[in-house]
Amino acid sequence: MRTDGNVEKFREWLRDLPSYPDKDLLKAYYESFSKIKGDNLPVKTLRFGIPAFLGLLGPIGTAISVSISVADAFWGNRVINGWNPKLFIEKHFRYK
Repeated sequence: MRTDGNVEKFREWLRDLPSYPDKDLLKAYYESFSKIKGDNLPVKTLRFGIPAFLGLLGPIGTAISVSISVADAFWGNRVINGWNPKLFIEKHFRYK
């Protein structure tokens, strides 16, 4: 866990908080979700519209469309939103 890059980013995020008693830490954690950029209508429209349009261009367009959709499904949110504490928490503290 110490070699994971998310751990260092999480520590930096903690250090950047002014003070973090438990209540403030939870508040800051939940506030980090309000900064998510990929959940608004224009971004969702582009993320759906570009592959849909390319799919109309024939077999090559369909292949490109599928590739873009797969890349968006795996990496889209991380690229658009960047890092947030949720990435660290979900990876290391999942219920098993």
